[in-house]
Amino acid sequence: MRNTWLNQDPIQEHGGINLYQFVGNNPVNYIDSLGLLIELYGGATVGSFRHSFIKITPDNPNDFPNISMQTDPNGKKFFTIEGEPGWGDWYLNKDQNNKSDVAAITKDKATNLGRITCGKRNDTDAIKDFLNAYNNYQNSSLWYSAKPGGNQYNSNGFSHGIIDAVGGASPDLSGDGRYVGWDNPVPSSAFQPK
Repeated sequence: MRNTWLNQDPIQEHGGINLYQFVGNNPVNYIDSLGLLIELYGGATVGSFRHSFIKITPDNPNDFPNISMQTDPNGKKFFTIEGEPGWGDWYLNKDQNNKSDVAAITKDKATNLGRITCGKRNDTDAIKDFLNAYNNYQNSSLWYSAKPGGNQYNSNGFSHGIIDAVGGASPDLSGDGRYVGWDNPVPSSAFQPK
């Protein structure tokens, strides 16, 4: 049986059998009226370990003329944000459109871990919140570690932290040994203006 939505989700049932995931399993309190598509992705690192990053697909890329956009296999414009180790300083740095992440998406080799819901915000506002948090992030006090703890973080902690900082909800990777560091999110204060 095919579901019919008043405003159909752009990916329809391709996001999985959970037809309410796009509103955080809470269709009463959350909406996705404009087809917001912010997703958590996983990419390969070393061995069986994975790192997470965020893929943002605006329904109107022209709202973001200063952002370099890529094109996914479905012809949709997108960009990515993530945290990564600094080369030479070993702080946890931010990165936009990381070449490995973009290549994994354009070659259909990245794992879509699910949608990130952003409450009742529209597409443009939610993306602006992510970009503001990303732009506010400074790397001067948080150390990178492949196996983080305490004041050491990695890409998984960065993704988890920025999602928390903007009040988003995402798939829970807690306890998934492939995504080491998810349980140690970068503090929300790191994404606030200094």
